[in-house]
Amino acid sequence: MSAVAADPPEASLLDTSLLDAVIREAGRHRRADLQARLARERTRLTATSCQVVVVGEFKKGKSSLVNALLNLQVCAVDPIGATMMPTMIQHAPARTETVIDQSAGCGVEIGVPNELLASGLIIVDTPGVNGGLTDARAAATLRAVSDADAVVFVSDASQEYTEPELAFLRGAAQHCPVVVCALTKIDFYPEWRRILDLDRGHLHRVGIAAPVFPLSAPLRDHGLRADAPEVDAESGYPAFAVHIRSELVEQCRARARRDADEAARDALAQIMAELVVERAARADPAVRNTLRLRLEAAQARAHTMTTAAARWQRILRDGNTQLERRVDDDLNQRLQAVTGEFRKRVATSADLVQGWDELRAWLCEQANRELMAHRTMLRAEAAALAEQVVSVFHTDEAATSALPEIPAMTSLASLASLASPTSGRPAAEGTDPQFRTDGRGARWTQALRSGAIGMMPIHLLAAFGALAGLSLAPIVAPVGGAVMFVVAKRTLRTSRENQLSTHRAQAKGAGEDYLQKAWQLAHTDSRRAQQDIYFQLGNVFTERAAELRTSAGRNLESAALEIKATDVRSQRRLAELNTEINRLELLAGQRR
Repeated sequence: MSAVAADPPEASLLDTSLLDAVIREAGRHRRADLQARLARERTRLTATSCQVVVVGEFKKGKSSLVNALLNLQVCAVDPIGATMMPTMIQHAPARTETVIDQSAGCGVEIGVPNELLASGLIIVDTPGVNGGLTDARAAATLRAVSDADAVVFVSDASQEYTEPELAFLRGAAQHCPVVVCALTKIDFYPEWRRILDLDRGHLHRVGIAAPVFPLSAPLRDHGLRADAPEVDAESGYPAFAVHIRSELVEQCRARARRDADEAARDALAQIMAELVVERAARADPAVRNTLRLRLEAAQARAHTMTTAAARWQRILRDGNTQLERRVDDDLNQRLQAVTGEFRKRVATSADLVQGWDELRAWLCEQANRELMAHRTMLRAEAAALAEQVVSVFHTDEAATSALPEIPAMTSLASLASLASPTSGRPAAEGTDPQFRTDGRGARWTQALRSGAIGMMPIHLLAAFGALAGLSLAPIVAPVGGAVMFVVAKRTLRTSRENQLSTHRAQAKGAGEDYLQKAWQLAHTDSRRAQQDIYFQLGNVFTERAAELRTSAGRNLESAALEIKATDVRSQRRLAELNTEINRLELLAGQRR
């Protein structure tokens, strides 16, 4: 049994009604190019999804939350184990499970029949992070967050938010437009209401406007199995599911509907423009020649916009080259800054054996912050480039629709690989240096052995003195002891310095290896995203330029035919045009 109903079929029909009407009009007016674009918009509209990423620290109940929300056993739940790879759950007619394997990690895609998922919801259950941004997994998880439509942050009622959790939440809120918080295990902790109030206070203090839902997976399970709605309501999951559906999924659907509406109205405007031009030519013969000249100029501009010499093409190419250079420069500068500070901390550390965990946590946190800041920079630069191309396009009298969306930068597979740059373990764990430390007894033994070797000349001197009949023992004994002490102390200090130098070299190599691999993955990811942005913008505007060229040619053809038409035929056609334009204006003015 599923706890959430799907949209009725009528809702889907309403979503596509305007598109279908305009597709038919494009066919009536022989605009196959517009039909093709609108058909793609229709496919995108009917396949609209809302990706929600579930994040939080280990053993806070993320997988149990997903299972309880869907009323399905889709994520493994173990009292000791934990989710170790990202899991994407989406709707499918029958259960499917696909493992995405890459050289550095893997993820799982699960398809299940479920009404809530059928509404367009896609859930990504991520591996837990310990210590917020100080965990090497945090960068990969935040990358998934930045490409999601919403994020659900999970903590349990055992304690209020910790500072690492709040730091992670702030990072998530900066990169995702919608954040929802879930407080799990309220059935297990009697003080959960106090924890809920404290958590809400912490969110207010750090400026995060996110609702917090107290949840109990056992109550949810019992309420559904016993058909006890009051118990199910007490679990908190019905209210949580309504919020997911109405506030998250519906927002994504509304955005898709707005985009589809805009595409439909843009296509209608092109169809109507041709009719308006023809009507103008028929209504006033005196302006026909002027209109023809204007249309010829418009056709020439439209033709230019489809060539490689078009201004928007040059702006896009130059901007992409500059964006590529800025991506490289930004990553290099951030790598140098983190590496330089890391080397300084290693060089000034007096005990890396005891201090490595703290240094590693600092390194992961700094790397995560810098990589997310770079991602923000890339998105801002890409949006600026898109706006610049749109501006040039409009300047050249090109009617176009809304700014294309910047494509997502991380797939499920790359999310897994970014979490494990070197092995199946987190990046910083996989590169932990193997510090070799001599015990105090071993160091003193080595020091005393060196001191004894240092006393050998003194012993030889005493021996020669004895052969000569001299008793040097009263002198040799204290001098030998002093020499032994000095040599042993120097040996001990040298041993400590050598050991510390070795530890510093090991720590420096491990940290820099981690940074190099993390930055290499980030560079590959950023380059791929930059190229995706370039090709997407190029495809969108190439298609629009071709549409404009078609419209301009048809407008000129209509005006040329009208110049040769008889007055009787012109009057009859003028009446037809008025009727057709009025009908299309009514269609364009439709609102859901």
